[in-house]
Amino acid sequence: MVAAVAYRNLRLSMSLPEFFFDRVTAEIIQQMDGALALTDQLSRQRLTPDAQSCVSGVAEAAQGVRRLMERASDLRRVTLHGVTLDPAPLRLRELVDEVHSRWQPAAANSGVTLLVSYDGDPDACALGDRARLLQVFDGFVGEAVAAMRRGAVEASVRTVVGPEGVRLEGRVRGARDPAWQGHDLETRVREIEARFGLEVAIGVVMAR
Repeated sequence: MVAAVAYRNLRLSMSLPEFFFDRVTAEIIQQMDGALALTDQLSRQRLTPDAQSCVSGVAEAAQGVRRLMERASDLRRVTLHGVTLDPAPLRLRELVDEVHSRWQPAAANSGVTLLVSYDGDPDACALGDRARLLQVFDGFVGEAVAAMRRGAVEASVRTVVGPEGVRLEGRVRGARDPAWQGHDLETRVREIEARFGLEVAIGVVMAR
């Protein structure tokens, strides 16, 4: 009886951190949703330029925190249960454009020129998980940009439509600092976090 109670308590103590992690992240996301709803209402009011700028800054910060918590929750789920896919129709050209818009500011701030190209039917569609595909590009582009101080990184996507469906070929190229090649994954992720922030670093880990 004592052993059974001890075992049950052990299982409970192991699940409590997971329980509180889920509750805390859900609560933070809910709070950020509330902040975004408030900033959306304020942005519709007649505000001075300075006030409008403040509202935009709060909204941007809330969106960043929300994305960060969602990525942290996703990383935990993948670690515990493996990768899950949620496929939906997507236009491949729009996916490539999103990769460019996500990474262009960070690359420019690092002194790196980001070249993104798409080769294929501009209207080609496929059934895929947009979030997971973006995570893959986040991983490769993030490492390529972080491994350079100057120069260019080229991310290209080629689509081939055939009788069996659409084949998507992605490639990220750029000259790397030889010292970067000698770092292990943890060191590279820490350097990426230092340069681009925790949200990007989590995305790189997710891509792995």
